[in-house]
Amino acid sequence: MEDNFKQNERYFLAQRRVKKIRGFYIHLFFYVVINASIIVQIYMHYDGEFLRL
Repeated sequence: MEDNFKQNERYFLAQRRVKKIRGFYIHLFFYVVINASIIVQIYMHYDGEFLRL
């Protein structure tokens, strides 16, 4: 019974670790997509004068 508890605990910890890693990659994906779209928008509307003072 003790061995079953340790196995369940290890499974729970591994599952939690996988969720954290998966969440990281989901956030990384959206970070890259959003920043790429911002860069594309900047270059599409760039007319040669960036900071006109």
